[in-house]
Amino acid sequence: MELTGKRVKNLKNWEKIGRAKKSESLSAQSRLGLVEADLLALQQELLDLRLNLPAVAGLPSHTTLKDSVKEPSEVAPLETYLDLKNRGDVLSKMEAVESARKVRAAAWSAHFPTLDAEGNYYVKRSGNLKGVDWDLSLNLEVPIFSGGSVLARRQQADEQVFQRQKEYEQSILDSRKEIESLYHRVQSLKSQVTTLKRAAEETKSSYLEQNRDYQRGMVTNLEVLEALSTYIDTQKRWKNSIYDLQQARLDLDLASGVLKP
Repeated sequence: MELTGKRVKNLKNWEKIGRAKKSESLSAQSRLGLVEADLLALQQELLDLRLNLPAVAGLPSHTTLKDSVKEPSEVAPLETYLDLKNRGDVLSKMEAVESARKVRAAAWSAHFPTLDAEGNYYVKRSGNLKGVDWDLSLNLEVPIFSGGSVLARRQQADEQVFQRQKEYEQSILDSRKEIESLYHRVQSLKSQVTTLKRAAEETKSSYLEQNRDYQRGMVTNLEVLEALSTYIDTQKRWKNSIYDLQQARLDLDLASGVLKP
């Protein structure tokens, strides 16, 4: 908007000394009005988002927010994000496998005989056992007639372990696929940011050159305005690509468990 404002100011000055037509300054003025209208709309949208963010994110209403168009730091190698040691859903699936294995171990143990020992201590006894103040009993159980039910429970436990293991392995595959997709998106956006930054610098140089050519009478005002519009659009795309890159980087950190939700 600053460049558009300067363009309008220059055209008005040139109009006073007869170097520019009134239609040229009016054209630039209308272009400036459109830019200002877009800016006001964006400011209102930003205000609404700022008002809603504390309620959505659970932050105090007086929280100060800082806008940043800086590019994120360098991305670590893909293998770093595929570690999955901090990813909550994968860890929960692994714990489910361990729990199912413990249940299976208990089911298998039902095939073996059990020996229970029970002891009693008496403060006072009467009758034939008057002089005995303690006793001990041993109970041995052999599951001869319960093999069928034990086998059924064991097979059910085996099936649970198999199912939980499949879910765990699938969660690893899904997580790796998601992380790899996000990682490649981050890399692609980094290339876009670099390309658009260079394009923004080139279109700015083109506009400034067109502006100088206009002063020398080599190009029309329409050509200068088109060059200015191209620069503004490219600058906007460049900054938006940085925000997209920041969001993609956050998504990658969340997916890999580096950043906790």
